[in-house]
Amino acid sequence: MASNGSVGQIVEMVERFDEASTQAVLGLLIEHARGAIGVESQGVARTLLALAGSADVALNQHGGAIANSIAPTLELYPELLASSSLSGAWRLGSVTNSTAGRRLQRIVLDSAATRTDPGVGLMVLRDACAALAADAAATQLILQSHLVAAHVADTAAVIEGLDPGTAADLLRGDPASLAATLAAALTPPVAPAAAPTTPPAPAAAPAAAVSTADEDEEDDASLVDGGRADSTQVHAALVGLLSNLASGPDGPAQALLGVLLLVDSQEMRDTVQASLSSVGDIEDPELTSRFLVLLPTWCVGVAPLDGLAQPGGPCRRTVRQ
Repeated sequence: MASNGSVGQIVEMVERFDEASTQAVLGLLIEHARGAIGVESQGVARTLLALAGSADVALNQHGGAIANSIAPTLELYPELLASSSLSGAWRLGSVTNSTAGRRLQRIVLDSAATRTDPGVGLMVLRDACAALAADAAATQLILQSHLVAAHVADTAAVIEGLDPGTAADLLRGDPASLAATLAAALTPPVAPAAAPTTPPAPAAAPAAAVSTADEDEEDDASLVDGGRADSTQVHAALVGLLSNLASGPDGPAQALLGVLLLVDSQEMRDTVQASLSSVGDIEDPELTSRFLVLLPTWCVGVAPLDGLAQPGGPCRRTVRQ
């Protein structure tokens, strides 16, 4: 069955097995993968990737052996690592320190599907500690893509569920690039230009065909845009994150605060100001500098050289220089 492409049937069957039977099947498939060639090797590799991606299949000691056994096949047939196989590839990479395992992680992080498919992208973000260690730059691109996608609320929930230190590292990784992505998503779309009042001359048949093609392209673009959040969704998710993330000088709430200050819009200044009571005393020199440059002086209280907020002023949190 593993050779002829009945992957779904095998996964459904193994998910019902007891622990001993599951491990026996994995061992058998590993041996099969080592000797298979051509179409047979592709079928076994697909099966092992699918099993590795199932939360109901315990890999136990077999993770490294699976990654190593299918590595030659994946070198020859990289198309096997399609979107549906990336969850299994990431899991295999997470349970082994082998060269094959690290390569699987890199493939997942570099895949376009990881930046567009919420099932894969959010899986990687839930394992942000490993993702950042494997490739911090690629992880930042994944974060940015899913923070402006239609499922931005789910992305925010994943960030809130991370260890505070990991969440802070994720948000501090590339603040300028993240801020630019958020700024673009928070900008309301520009209304289309009004149609000309003078009706155009009748088009010839070939021109009509071109017009139809243009309409098809517009339809395709609207489908792509349908996967992105509108500015209201993004703003609501950011406000929720600021409220729910851990506070304090090393906390993710202040890491996000620094990103939002770089967005440099009045809406974000208002959001930051409203959140100051919940993010804790600000001691980080770089974050303090952003406040002094980007926020109104009456908010930060720059008149006293000790850097304290003005007593009784609109901002009541301490900003230490």
